[in-house]
Amino acid sequence: MFASRLPAWVGVLFLASFLLGTLVLTYAAKRRCALTPELSRKIMHLALGASALAFPWLFHSSWPPIVIAAMTIGVLVVLRTGALGTEAGTVVHGIARRSEGDLYFPVAAAVAFALARGETLVYSIPLLTLTLADSVAAVVGRRYGRTHYATLDHRVQKSAEGSLAFFVVAFLTTCVSLATGASMPPIDALLIAAVFAIHVTLIEAVSWRGLDNLFVPVIGLLLLRRFLTMDARPLTTLLIVTIALLMLVLSLWRPRVARRQSAATCARTRGVV
Repeated sequence: MFASRLPAWVGVLFLASFLLGTLVLTYAAKRRCALTPELSRKIMHLALGASALAFPWLFHSSWPPIVIAAMTIGVLVVLRTGALGTEAGTVVHGIARRSEGDLYFPVAAAVAFALARGETLVYSIPLLTLTLADSVAAVVGRRYGRTHYATLDHRVQKSAEGSLAFFVVAFLTTCVSLATGASMPPIDALLIAAVFAIHVTLIEAVSWRGLDNLFVPVIGLLLLRRFLTMDARPLTTLLIVTIALLMLVLSLWRPRVARRQSAATCARTRGVV
């Protein structure tokens, strides 16, 4: 169950101060150390994820996350408009591609918190997966991505290497979370982690313009809640069917996979998710 250890307004002020302080420090570091737009954006992504993961230990009702989401979106919109200066806006919006992922993240956290209805693991695992797997996938995709594929928006490409990294982190994150926070047989935890990781990786793979920041926490929460009610036999069947369908899809899509040819192509591929 979610636990309230502080008055809700104290938690709101604490998280708002944390996010604003991270934004200011990142801006200062960007000016002093010439942080790349992708790196500064990822720092804020991690900060948003950390603040969202604190919700279960600070709040017992849905209104504080909604307030935090509204405040965060307000600041992000101001940065987008350039009201605080063009350079300040590049902390989050300095990337070349179009993405609204920073706006979707706080909305997703508030919606997921409401949907979780006090189930800490059901809330935390999808948020932790997005926070960690998304960041690792971005690094792997930028540095090692060679094989690319299109999302549902065919103008946006991602890398198979980045998606594989997303799956690995999602699987490990779910395994560790279930092992430490749930009472279940190890085989069930492994099966749930595998099925969940495949599904959220596919959700991330087809998302564009930052929609994975909305889809992974919300849809991932609904999927995970269902998986946690299943035992080993149906989980095994679901895993086999999912893998079989995935292999079929990959075999059909193989002719469309492209190799990276230039720096320009790289700029259009997965830098961050």
